[in-house]
Amino acid sequence: MKPPRFDYLQPETVDEAVAALAEYGSEAKILAGGQSLIPLLNMRLATPAALVDLNRVQGLAGIEATPSGLVTGSLVRQAALLAWAKAQPAWRVLAEAISHIGHPQTRNAGTVGGSLVHADPSAELPLLFVTLGGRAEVEGPSGRRAVEAQDFFQFLFTTALSPQEVLTAIHWHALPPRGGAAFAEFSRRRGDFAVVAAAAVVRVDEEHRISGARLGFSGMGPVPQLVEIEPYLAGGAWSAEGAASALAELVAGLDPPGDLAASPEQRRRLARVLGADVLARAYQRAVAVSDSDREGR
Repeated sequence: MKPPRFDYLQPETVDEAVAALAEYGSEAKILAGGQSLIPLLNMRLATPAALVDLNRVQGLAGIEATPSGLVTGSLVRQAALLAWAKAQPAWRVLAEAISHIGHPQTRNAGTVGGSLVHADPSAELPLLFVTLGGRAEVEGPSGRRAVEAQDFFQFLFTTALSPQEVLTAIHWHALPPRGGAAFAEFSRRRGDFAVVAAAAVVRVDEEHRISGARLGFSGMGPVPQLVEIEPYLAGGAWSAEGAASALAELVAGLDPPGDLAASPEQRRRLARVLGADVLARAYQRAVAVSDSDREGR
């Protein structure tokens, strides 16, 4: 099929993009990588009056490591961030997650900001954004504002952005000292949407006791789901049995969807398995970082 008719605008600054969105309101769509939007247009599931193409806007494609974390422009291509993260041991979890997004062609065109704004409940980057923590920089008619990661995703394919706002940058929190992170997902075929994905961050003390933990899931609800794993694990060494017991209780409280890919109970089972896997690997990585820091002193 062919897309419906629409006005096509190519702003060269964020201000021009915001002005275009203000003119068309909710009848406009932003084009970044187009990996989700173009199929929707071709199937006429989206029928905007105007398409605002951000690809000529300068300054939205940078990758910068900072003392507190990482800043990526919204137009950073997923393939570019994947290549960068592969060379950065502290950000290997980004590489793990991005490598599951579609296929190389998808990642070559798809953008980091586009994935977050699309807010697919099974997507990898939204899950990692919520699990690592951070904030999104947004610009609109009222100026610039920040949206915390935990507030960014509101519902299925819905974010905290208004129709007149543009996501310009994403700030990712760095791992805590003596911290490790891991990502895993299950999909029917390589490159398919995840049925369930899991991401974890674990911090240890000098005696390898767990001092902090975060665990998130995608595919288990309309937005990425964080579960309160830390009270079950904090203060002790890693225990696979303890983690399994905690996950059984926490996952039972989730309400995943049932569809052709999996039933709710299948998704709960996957969440327990994937959750245990990412927690164990995040713990092992945190221990390795802790030992390395100790040897370096």
